[in-house]
Amino acid sequence: MIIVNLPRLRLNICKIFFCAFLSALGASVTIVTFAPGVITSDTVDIINQIAAGKWNDWHSPFFTYILSLTRPISFGPYGMLIANCALLWAACGILVCASMKRYGWRALLFFLIPIVPSALFIPAFAWDVTFHSMTWFLALSLGFIYVKRVSFKPNTIQILMLALIFIGTMVRKNGWFAALPLFFLALSPMGGGKGRMGLAAFFFILVPIMWGVAALLFKATPSHPENSIKTYDIGSISAFTDQNLFPGVWTKSQSRDIVENCYENDVKKRILDNGWDVYAWGRCGFVLRNLSEQKLFKSNVLTAAWLSAVFGHPVAYLRARLEFFGTFMVAHKSIPVLMYSESNAKFGWDFRNKKMIKAAYDFASLFVGGALFRPITWLILNFVAFVLAFKVRDSMARCFVCCVSLSGVVWLLTYFNFGVAYDFRYAFWAIYAALLSIVVVANELAAQLRAARFGFR
Repeated sequence: MIIVNLPRLRLNICKIFFCAFLSALGASVTIVTFAPGVITSDTVDIINQIAAGKWNDWHSPFFTYILSLTRPISFGPYGMLIANCALLWAACGILVCASMKRYGWRALLFFLIPIVPSALFIPAFAWDVTFHSMTWFLALSLGFIYVKRVSFKPNTIQILMLALIFIGTMVRKNGWFAALPLFFLALSPMGGGKGRMGLAAFFFILVPIMWGVAALLFKATPSHPENSIKTYDIGSISAFTDQNLFPGVWTKSQSRDIVENCYENDVKKRILDNGWDVYAWGRCGFVLRNLSEQKLFKSNVLTAAWLSAVFGHPVAYLRARLEFFGTFMVAHKSIPVLMYSESNAKFGWDFRNKKMIKAAYDFASLFVGGALFRPITWLILNFVAFVLAFKVRDSMARCFVCCVSLSGVVWLLTYFNFGVAYDFRYAFWAIYAALLSIVVVANELAAQLRAARFGFR
């Protein structure tokens, strides 16, 4: 005979409906505020590929496929806006619902994450980095449920979590390293520490294989986006060594510009150059044009020149990468806070609710010049959350915070080697990782303090 605790059942049902209502409300307000969603030149490039039926791998072919499912040619960015908001607010609802028993009304802090000024506009953008952040955020909300359960057998939540982490990594390649602690978390507590590490390593190795499979499946033309990194590195190393290290034929004037005029020593001017943009279409755009005309940009010759520059001048390479990363950490570039999008207006997808997006703009603009819109803030906050996690007595909650915050730290650190521009959007995942980690660790420490004060566990 099954005994049902009706008061508890009614309470749980009410709690679920309450969280679902707030999630639906948050998603609806976000969609109405930012309708039809924001497109940029990057989005337009992907939409043009979808329209022509000819894809390349400059942007993830898998994300191109995801975007194509939303029918952007007919419906513009609406589909991606709805998808982003659904993933984001569903994750918040799950987090609140799963934590109300332990955290009480403090669990509602999870609903504040989407309205933090630096995160407010994120779901509006039809970008790969946005969709990536939303899938991982939802994965971790499921992980927050799973992490409290002790089971050595895969269950539905665990499988969904792994799938979402995998999807996010397929959408954004530089998430590869940041995915490793998340895979470890998703596999908790399967097979003990060694077993989890082994399975996490398996998924880690599987990701680049699947990138290649996706490129073949969608018949994406190789465009060698990694060569943007090599171009920037060779250009900056050339400036530090006073010699043009680019392969190919160059005039004396071009070589002089590469050494003297393309790389800015002043941080503020370097931010305006925005990394490799200066070599692609900025004042030194002749570099990319020349490499392309000589058919060197997509060749192994550029790779050989890059290797020669890096290993032949390791100090200059390290200096270039340190200066890039240091600039990225404090850069105030391409802040995703706007009331007007040139791409939206050009293609007839201008914002529908001027008053609400202006209100969002006015609110976020109050903080644009401050720390919330600097990547270094989110690197520090993730690190702080990681350190504070060791004060959490609950081992599973401690593991959760450590893995999430470590993912945020690793995400930003990957730009030390692989970054080519200073756009704030590259900090998106670190923002969500830090906010989630801080809310969890703060609630855990508050619960411990309350337990110590009143003498219960």
